Amino acid sequence: MNNEMYLIEKKGCDTVERNSGIYSHMDCFLMTMELVYTSMNLDFKTMFVNSWRFDYNPDNKDLAVYSYEEYMKMISSEYLEVSRKKIPKKDVTVENLKRYIDKYQTVVMTIDCQCCPWHRGYHVASIWHACALTGYTEEGIWCTDPFIKGYETFLVPENVFEYGDFYYYTSTTDPQNMDMNGLMKYIISKEDSIMEGIKMVQVFDEDIRKTKNGSDLFDIPEDIYLCTITNGLKAISDYRYQLAFLLEGLYNKLTKEDEKRKEIYTLLYHVSDMWLKVQHMIVRLFYEPRRLEKTKEKISSHIISIIEIEKKILSEMKECVNEYISYEK
Repeated sequence: MNNEMYLIEKKGCDTVERNSGIYSHMDCFLMTMELVYTSMNLDFKTMFVNSWRFDYNPDNKDLAVYSYEEYMKMISSEYLEVSRKKIPKKDVTVENLKRYIDKYQTVVMTIDCQCCPWHRGYHVASIWHACALTGYTEEGIWCTDPFIKGYETFLVPENVFEYGDFYYYTSTTDPQNMDMNGLMKYIISKEDSIMEGIKMVQVFDEDIRKTKNGSDLFDIPEDIYLCTITNGLKAISDYRYQLAFLLEGLYNKLTKEDEKRKEIYTLLYHVSDMWLKVQHMIVRLFYEPRRLEKTKEKISSHIISIIEIEKKILSEMKECVNEYISYEK
């Protein structure tokens, strides 16, 4: 293609908008998928439908999702407007990746950050990471990694490709239309898993209470912000924010105001803030271990309030859905 760079034309939000609001509550995968959705003129917010969850493994005390496949299992396909296909390993060559970029505009690369030389966890932590291949020149393939490097493209060293997995996306033919009542009805259908998550919050609190010196909470002592508990609590806060953002957008499409429905997303924003405060307490504990007992008390108090609020949100959703079903009849 001579020396001209082939890059997808960015539609929708500009860089300023992408550095604030909902974008500050999205992980590397969601920020990468936003590029995919935008390149296809689709609404990326449908990825937030399964955001109300609590990923905690009490066996190893981890708040983390360790693989792309695990992550994708947690996102319902019911409302998604795209379907994904993996590029077979045998087909992963520079020339073939260029062909996929030509055809699909954006190719998603997932890679262990220990194999990703621009990731701050390089040589430190094993965490999966996502970014997008968005163009190429004769020099090589260009990447956009909004989570780590913003929206400026950069060349990917060819030796990195052997460590990655690659996916392309196509539009689904008939995604389910989304409205606030329908989405809440869908969420209520997942009540058992939501309640199981709330029970896991209690288990998490109990495990925090049991810690003797706090150091066992930090699996990567070199960097508090690479620890799974720190990243996990930020993710849990972000999940609530994402769902609140999605519900607020759908609420704004309603023909009349409804205080009960408005309170649902308002409470989700509030509980998102509360989870972030728990994360801040954990970070403070890392730097000030002598405050262990006081910090555990504060965390416990916050978590008790969080559980009450999350149960209230679920209860109010059920009321709204029941009213809607009765009205439909």
